[in-house]
Amino acid sequence: MALATRRDLLLGAGVLGVAGVVSGTMGVTPASAAAAARPGRDFVTGSLDLHLLRRATYGPTPASLAAIRRMGRGAWLDQQLHPSTIDDSDCTRLIHNKFPQLFWTIPQANNRVSEGDRWPYMIDLGMATIARAIWSKRQLFEMMVEFWSNHLHVTCPTNKVWLSRHDYDTKVIRKHALGRFEDMLVASAQHPAMLTYLNNAESSKVEPNENYGRELLELHTVGFDGGYNEAEMYQSALIMTG
Repeated sequence: MALATRRDLLLGAGVLGVAGVVSGTMGVTPASAAAAARPGRDFVTGSLDLHLLRRATYGPTPASLAAIRRMGRGAWLDQQLHPSTIDDSDCTRLIHNKFPQLFWTIPQANNRVSEGDRWPYMIDLGMATIARAIWSKRQLFEMMVEFWSNHLHVTCPTNKVWLSRHDYDTKVIRKHALGRFEDMLVASAQHPAMLTYLNNAESSKVEPNENYGRELLELHTVGFDGGYNEAEMYQSALIMTG
């Protein structure tokens, strides 16, 4: 999805967008949900500034509210869609100081992390993720990192990926979070974390492991009801053996 399209979707989503979600999950009628979403009701704000912050960040703060009111919603969102323009040096320094091991290469992690520290190493990535959600000024970027981490999912912590999951976060998810999905999908398919997590590293033309080939179709791209059959799924696994 183009950045301009993402911007228009986020910026144009008013309070009735929340009503649509409510009507779909709580069994109320669209009319009653729309009425409830009008300014003045307790469960949703009438402020479009606050509404945008609640959708595009991990929650409004005094600083982010002051920024969006100073800049205007359009300019604020444009800046969030171009995170490199936002000075996030304080958060970056915090992550580097507290979790320097997350910037090691995979061979460095393999050489430096003892067997007893493997799970704490992965837990550090989770703690760094929470820290970024709290302190990063690049809030929309961090939300997209979370979204794509869930979509192209490699569980953390899990025993197969202790030495590669931090690298997957950096070189696949964070690198492509606001880029092209095709680029992220290819990077994911080639990364050691995904190769081991979904068993594609064990797959061969003689004994294809169908796990990744199936998940590539069911979860990562067209969906479980995408119109393919078992034979085509098997061909997907064969193709992904290389």
